[in-house]
Amino acid sequence: ELERVQVDPTKGCSIAIKKKLEKVESSLARARSETRKHQQMYRKAEAEAQKCRALERKISDLKQGKVALMKKQREAAARHRNFMDAKTREIHALKKKERKVGQKVSKLEAECHKYKTNLERR
Repeated sequence: ELERVQVDPTKGCSIAIKKKLEKVESSLARARSETRKHQQMYRKAEAEAQKCRALERKISDLKQGKVALMKKQREAAARHRNFMDAKTREIHALKKKERKVGQKVSKLEAECHKYKTNLERR
């Protein structure tokens, strides 16, 4: 190559420059290809990150829904328990009242029987 340059200095230089230019162009093309690949990978990663954030929001919403539902269930259970306690107290009060009425009736029946026997003696 050096001999050729000496024979025709313009030709040798231009070939060397062309080869160097081709190398530079090929490495530039590789760099552009790598850049495109990296940009594509970045866009993919960004899309995945967006999906991940959406799923995290969904999980957070579901957790809040679960907490709210559990609170409603506890409140419903407490209302039911209070209702049952009130009805149980009401039943006990009615039974007590029934016993008292029964005792009063028995007392009145005994008194009536006593008066009847006294009337019959006279």
